[in-house]
Amino acid sequence: KSPQHKAHHWMIKVDSMELAANAANLYQRYVLVILWNMMETVDKKKCFSINPGLHECDWYPQARGVEKGSRRPRLSCDSEMRIQTLHLNGCKLKGKIPDELRFLSDLISINFNYNSLEGPIPSRLKKLHNLKFLYLDNNNLKGAVPEEICNMKFQDSLVELRTDCTEAKKDVTCSCCINCAENITDINKPDDLSDRQKGLMQKLRNISGDVAIDDSKSPQHKAHHWMIKVDSMELAANAANLYQRYVLVILWNMMETVDKKKCFSINPGLHECDWYPQARGVEKGSRRPRLSCDSEMRIQTLHLNGCKLKGKIPDELRFLSDLISINFNYNSLEGPIPSRLKKLHNLKFLYLDNNNLKGAVPEEICNMKFQDSLVELRTDCTEAKKDVTCSCCINCAENITDINKPDDLSDRQKGLMQKLRNISGDVAIDDSKSPQHKA
Repeated sequence: KSPQHKAHHWMIKVDSMELAANAANLYQRYVLVILWNMMETVDKKKCFSINPGLHECDWYPQARGVEKGSRRPRLSCDSEMRIQTLHLNGCKLKGKIPDELRFLSDLISINFNYNSLEGPIPSRLKKLHNLKFLYLDNNNLKGAVPEEICNMKFQDSLVELRTDCTEAKKDVTCSCCINCAENITDINKPDDLSDRQKGLMQKLRNISGDVAIDDSKSPQHKAHHWMIKVDSMELAANAANLYQRYVLVILWNMMETVDKKKCFSINPGLHECDWYPQARGVEKGSRRPRLSCDSEMRIQTLHLNGCKLKGKIPDELRFLSDLISINFNYNSLEGPIPSRLKKLHNLKFLYLDNNNLKGAVPEEICNMKFQDSLVELRTDCTEAKKDVTCSCCINCAENITDINKPDDLSDRQKGLMQKLRNISGDVAIDDSKSPQHKA
């Protein structure tokens, strides 16, 4: 019944590659077949498919020769056909982490989170000398992270390690994981911090305030810790991209979604404009991704609709002065809409509907609309969901119904209005709930 038994049979009886015992790729092929047999998912192809007639680097599309910094697939190999990444998060892996992983000496990144792995974390993973990222959270693993693995972290060979050691799910004890409550709260002790780190710490406190930074459960506190203790970019307090990187880490920590990668993934070794595929240099008018930057690496769009953002809209957004479009609809954002968004002088589109926001849209933001700097604003001010009052949102019932009053309409608009009435008829146009009225 073991995945090793099934993999052993497949390698000997099924595999068309007919590897010799001394084949260079024997270990990695065998390990992948073990992992494939650990998957309980209905459609294993979503993760990878074993194929007896192909090299294992071709078991996942685009796995070969993945460039540094590109969006990593489930499985990737370097130009010499050695496996470098195994991202099997959410692949319904069941059982113990296979000890055989130790033979994949070229691995840089392992992501096994959101599976059903159980038992202890094997100490033999210490043999993965090139490993930089190890994600094992949201499983059923138990016990302590082996000292040998934490030593990899303390010696700076392992950059990032995550396990179930949080306050919400404390099945694992870990002295070196970035997501453990006891490790996160340590950040405010300035012992052993460099001058750069101390300067950065003070700058982030100035941005977010002491209350948010000192609250160990706040996204600002977690982002503050990540920027100072985890981030490989080692930004100085005066770095041009400090604000946008910090804000993105705050937003990432606000997401409750199971697979955050559907929105974007923070990576300490990459510029934040590479945290979402094809984010750089997005052409005007193209399909906007979750995150996009201009050619000078300044964030222009944040489209995190449906990313399960929870909490208040971060006031720190005001520092992203090059933002053109924000789409935060279909989340669980709450509280008021911050008036400081008025500082986003380049903002054209702001979508905040289908959240739990309350109160009135600040006058300063509506002034942006009336002054034609903000083109489109949507909030929960409709007849169906009237949690917000707004004098300038395009989807509010009172603003929509105003269209039939010809005051202040140009001759072109009046002509167009009459033409559309001729097309659809007065009944449909005058019904404020009809698609014709809204169109």
